[in-house]
Amino acid sequence: MRPPLPLTVPVGASAVRPQWSDLPVSVRRRVQDRLGSEIVAAVSQGSGFTPGFASRVKLADGRRFFVKAASSERRWLLACYREEAVKLARIPAAVPAPRVQLVIDEPADGHDWLVLVFDDIEGHPPQRPWRLDQARSALCTATVLSQALTPAPAGIEWAEFIDELPDGDTDRQSMARLPEWADHVAELVDLGDRSRALLTGETLAHLDLRDDNLIIDAHGTAWVCDWNFPAVGPRWVDAVCLAISMYGDGHDADALLAETGLIGPTDGEAIDCLLAVLTAYFLRQTAQPDNPTSPYLRAHQSWYATATGSWLRDRRGWR
Repeated sequence: MRPPLPLTVPVGASAVRPQWSDLPVSVRRRVQDRLGSEIVAAVSQGSGFTPGFASRVKLADGRRFFVKAASSERRWLLACYREEAVKLARIPAAVPAPRVQLVIDEPADGHDWLVLVFDDIEGHPPQRPWRLDQARSALCTATVLSQALTPAPAGIEWAEFIDELPDGDTDRQSMARLPEWADHVAELVDLGDRSRALLTGETLAHLDLRDDNLIIDAHGTAWVCDWNFPAVGPRWVDAVCLAISMYGDGHDADALLAETGLIGPTDGEAIDCLLAVLTAYFLRQTAQPDNPTSPYLRAHQSWYATATGSWLRDRRGWR
């Protein structure tokens, strides 16, 4: 293994979320009434980078669920949760994903409120830095997703991955001032320019597959959460996005990808295009002002800029 990049985000403690007691009394009462039992314990989940309510709850009758909630005070988050409920309903049973058991979409306390009640998968997120066995389990799940979601499920007009790629041209002048990119800005831009032609496919990808969106159960299976942004693209997109953090943690990401069987002999250039687009995106985001609702977001993006860019340079032989 190569030396891992030092982690700059507290694992499992990156989000600032409301507690169960912070929700309006009327919202809590409706949830308990619809579930038919009192919630006696709620543990807020500290991973992720959004400010939405997300807690594991235990009911007086012993049942357990995972609950997400948002109000019209943050309309973008409310819209994301609504989209997630609709899209997840189309994901086939072969995909290991917690399912929505109850949707409450009603006004309360002067705002629109959406509450999603999911199956609670007993387990934990993968360890970081990645353990090799958990990395392989996560990539195995990415392979299952690719197989189960090709072609994309019918009944909904899915977004195209090429239309979801980060916008914005590479800032050539800023990149040229970075020692690690000074000699390769033109190549980076060229890869980005070719991305729309190469990053096509017929597989529905999760598109936000990271360790904080995974749960490892007692059998070692990785379950996939947070289906907000799926889109249709190459069969290997989710596996490559997962492997970025594995590379950053010191693992041989290319060898791990090869084990999945998802990478064909002609896919290398397209993968480099994806890494180029993501590198430029993460570098741009790192320069943005801090986000008060997500205090570790910029550190997260900076770490990914370094990991993604380093992996790309290794793959291209640029150093």
